[in-house]
Formats: sequence, C-alpha cells, structure tokens
Amino acid sequence: MEMASTCSSDRVFLDLELLLNRFRDRDVLYDARGSIKHMKFLKTFLMCARKWSQSNDLYLESDNVVKKMMNCWNS
Repeated sequence: MEMASTCSSDRVFLDLELLLNRFRDRDVLYDARGSIKHMKFLKTFLMCARKWSQSNDLYLESDNVVKKMMNCWNS
C-alpha cells in the first residue's frame, strides 16, 4: 500500500507539470499551483512515514519537477 501511495503521488506531480506546461489560463495555473502545494505536503508525509518504518532510500521522479517549478515561481 505504501509503495502504491508514493508512486501515485509522484504520478500526480508529473501530471500537474503537464497541465502547467500546456495551459496558460490563470484559473488553471492557480488551481494547479494549489494542487502542487497539497501534493507536496502529502509527499513529505509519505516520505517520512516510509523512512520511519523501514527504508530511507526513497527517490521520486517528481523531486526535480517540484524544484524546477518552485524556482520558476520564486523568480
């Protein structure tokens, strides 16, 4: 169950990146940014839960996506 949860959150991050790249409508961008913040919180929770349980070697493909998007917003 835990592995499915972390993979699912990773997939959602990548899908949100596609939305941000495809649409330039303010409403879509606003909703996507809010969703990214919520998913970032969920991902942090899942990573901590996994680390505390057994393993500490979690890497998600979306880590780079989130960093790239956060850098764009802060610019």
